[in-house]
Amino acid sequence: MRTYLLLAILGSLLFGSCKKENPELPVGFYAYDYFPLAIGKYWTYQIDSVIFDPSVSGHPFRISSNLVKTTMIDTFIDGSGLLNYVVEYAIMNQTTQQWEPAYLGRASRSVSEAFLDEAGRKLVKMTFPPVAGAHWDGTRYLNQQAVVYISGEPIEMFKDWDPRIVSTDEPGTIGNASFDKILTIEFVDTESRIEKRLALEKYIRGVGLAFREYWILDTQLNTDERPWDQKAQRGFILTQQLMDHN
Repeated sequence: MRTYLLLAILGSLLFGSCKKENPELPVGFYAYDYFPLAIGKYWTYQIDSVIFDPSVSGHPFRISSNLVKTTMIDTFIDGSGLLNYVVEYAIMNQTTQQWEPAYLGRASRSVSEAFLDEAGRKLVKMTFPPVAGAHWDGTRYLNQQAVVYISGEPIEMFKDWDPRIVSTDEPGTIGNASFDKILTIEFVDTESRIEKRLALEKYIRGVGLAFREYWILDTQLNTDERPWDQKAQRGFILTQQLMDHN
């Protein structure tokens, strides 16, 4: 499966919690700049992924590493009156070293929530202001039992998702760089004998998404004590790290 299809499936994620903006509070209080929106903004990421398939049980079906660029290229007003930003996803062609447009998504932000829609899967990514410990219905526009296909194999990617803010405005390191204000969100972290679901994202204030790690894996080897990256039979592991932005 090509990287851009895997990214589209991520349908990366919405969030709920309705609050009225208090006009007496400064805009900075709401920390909207963890999810910046502006035409012309771009982010370049290193994407590393491993796809598993039952036919090669316990072994990676495909390993890939790519550069992906997301750029906000246009806007429109949706049916609810919310301003949406059209996001172009492009993959670096490793032969020509040129960006090749892959697909379009959209991002938006209300007073209390941020949304990302990739491949028609709208998710709630965060709530404003972000408060450590806060939970929301990140998949309220989806069915948690909705099946997506990875390398032709069905998997319930969004099963048990219950996003929460782990920490906000915390200093930390992403890659080789240090930052003063990082927002960490855990969308799911569950595991059974036959399923593993982990989805973690980190945002830099004033920059946006800087890191993402997903383990969406199934196996029928329910007595196998090996690590998940050795016993998985379907699904994927993905890491995404910010390389450049404006």
